[in-house]
Amino acid sequence: MYAQSDVQRNRQFYLGDRLPYDNFDAYWNQSPLKYIKSAKTPTMIHVVEGDPRVPSPQSVELHMALKQLGVPTELFMYPGNTHGIPDPRNQLVKAVSEMAWMDYYVRGKGKKFSWRGGTSFRR
Repeated sequence: MYAQSDVQRNRQFYLGDRLPYDNFDAYWNQSPLKYIKSAKTPTMIHVVEGDPRVPSPQSVELHMALKQLGVPTELFMYPGNTHGIPDPRNQLVKAVSEMAWMDYYVRGKGKKFSWRGGTSFRR
């Protein structure tokens, strides 16, 4: 994530104020991919396509790794270039999908969120 985010200085500071090229192990030890084979928890991921803080390729990579390992996962990618979901329609999609996800995986009730008739939140 270091090379894809606009807050490289923050990560560098928290990991000994050294570049990843000088101290790869510190960065690797913070990487979810190092521990991904232990993942079991169903995971829903929401990301804005052009988010400068949490780059969408990181979310796609996590989603694909979980999928390959058979962990229930869902990825929602919203249009935009902000850190956060500014469009009220997409905020509603996020809220409704998260509620359905929690009902299904935490409370053991209801159904997973699904789109009907090809409806899309990207208009």
